[in-house]
Amino acid sequence: MEHLVGFLFRPFVREPDAFRVSSVENTSSVLLEVRASRADLARLRGPDGVNLRAVQQVLSAAGGARKPVIDLVEPSAGAGEE
Repeated sequence: MEHLVGFLFRPFVREPDAFRVSSVENTSSVLLEVRASRADLARLRGPDGVNLRAVQQVLSAAGGARKPVIDLVEPSAGAGEE
């Protein structure tokens, strides 16, 4: 799943060094945490969230029995953006 999320989101990313995808797997779901710069997170969401919803739909189709959930993680205020 991490590779699929990276493949779908990477074209929107302008700061690839700050882009990370990690997953936390459970028996019934997979949480995919996407970390990126603030500007890239806005592009990943897209206008009115359309990009995020489209990727979520693709993941739902590919997820099988486990429900994939995407979480766009904001950079912390103390951490410097790259």
